[in-house]
Amino acid sequence: MNRTRILKISTFTLMIILATTCIPAALAQDLDDYIVTEAIANNLVMITSEGGRGVIHDFVGTAVPSGVAIDSEGDYIVTEANTDKLVKITTEGVRTVIFNFAPNSGPLGVAIDSEGDYIVTEWEADNLVKITPSGVRSEIFSFDSATHPSGVAIDSEGDYIVTEEAANNLVKITPGGARTVIHDFVSAAYPYSVAIDSEDDYIVTEHNANKLVKITPGGARTEIYEFDGGTNPIGVAIDSEGDYIVTEANTDKLVKITTEGVRTVIYEFDGGTFPWGVAVYPDLISPTVLITSPTSGSYVGNITEVEGTSEDLHSGIEKVEVKIDDGSWQLSTGTTSWSCSLDTTSVVAGSHTITARATDNNNNTGTTSINVIVDNVPPTLSITSPTSGSELTSSSVTAIWTGLDAGSGIDYYEVKLNGGSWINVLTTNNHNFSGVSDGSHTVYVKAVDGVGNSKMASVNFTVSAGLIFGLDLTTIAILGAAFIIVIVVIVYLIFRGRKPPTPPPSTPTPPPT
Repeated sequence: MNRTRILKISTFTLMIILATTCIPAALAQDLDDYIVTEAIANNLVMITSEGGRGVIHDFVGTAVPSGVAIDSEGDYIVTEANTDKLVKITTEGVRTVIFNFAPNSGPLGVAIDSEGDYIVTEWEADNLVKITPSGVRSEIFSFDSATHPSGVAIDSEGDYIVTEEAANNLVKITPGGARTVIHDFVSAAYPYSVAIDSEDDYIVTEHNANKLVKITPGGARTEIYEFDGGTNPIGVAIDSEGDYIVTEANTDKLVKITTEGVRTVIYEFDGGTFPWGVAVYPDLISPTVLITSPTSGSYVGNITEVEGTSEDLHSGIEKVEVKIDDGSWQLSTGTTSWSCSLDTTSVVAGSHTITARATDNNNNTGTTSINVIVDNVPPTLSITSPTSGSELTSSSVTAIWTGLDAGSGIDYYEVKLNGGSWINVLTTNNHNFSGVSDGSHTVYVKAVDGVGNSKMASVNFTVSAGLIFGLDLTTIAILGAAFIIVIVVIVYLIFRGRKPPTPPPSTPTPPPT
């Protein structure tokens, strides 16, 4: 294919028009639908992944739409190489001029940076420039004459990766204007478009050599696919599966090249259409994220375990982070099912917001929030019996206490004697210990509120019960008295039931003489 640096087009002749694409930040509509500029047919069209075609905008005359990117509103940013314009085409097909370049600038490649500004290659004027949405132009880098920068993409560091079509170089231009050669192609390869894959490698079309190649950041070149002679591969983008979408300008086709080098025709245009730039609707569908614990409106405190789920049907979940109010994000453990230990002790008691943020592998984020009540104040607790230092004469000791929690409320009490095990008595405020030996003792009571705050109290006391056969004196006295009463009753019953002896018959008194 003969290379021409003239960008003007007549009714009968198209002098080679070089366009570019990249994967810009955009609002997804239908994942993996393709936006294509038809340079000679002067259309901006959508090609669906199933092979359907719809015209978005029909340009007037010989505008020669070339590079295309998709902005954050889902609108299309297009360079008109022949009319030296940068324009916006809405999804409804309405065209607005963003910037009028100087005559014969030849704007071709376009990418969108993180600030929403447009990075454009001026192919004929040999410049890389920034155009703001309000139409202000600033020069980033001026190339040597006849370098002809064509394609541009933006890497993860915010640097500009540019193909120098005539100089046969792939270069990096920093925002400050420093230029570094990444790869020097063989003579007449004519690198044209560039896209950046998930591994930060550069996918480049060599339109004169009819090849699609991968260039690593270190400059190593690997051939992905070799097209038939005269195909003229121009635009390149990367779909959600990591495959390469390429426009074949001379054969009027849009094709997919897999990472293994398998070519499939997506759409065949009418003859003489010259498909040029291509952009893929990227995955910008936000992942979903849910907080399953704690529930909204509930009390939390201390180190709170926040748990939840997240889902992304396209690129998958990369990470989930959690924060309280405007605090720092904390990385959770897990992705689709996740948990995070959140420290609430740094905030005051009261109402607060816990937010979870899921990030997918295409850097889309989704958030969800719940309101919680932070309670980091422990309950109040007082043991009312036995009193501290008291001396008890019974081996049966009943501990009595009072507790209060104005926040999440008392959840349960635990009690123990000396070094024994804690006994959970739920919300009962007393507990009896029987068979307590003589000597010094300590009873402990612990109150735990609804979020795990706890308060412990203790009292020391002495038991002097004088145990005999395991019984204290009081018990023995009571039992002894009971025994005596029983004996008395028995004796009484015995004697009451016995008959008195019968007296002897009396002797009659003789009458007086």
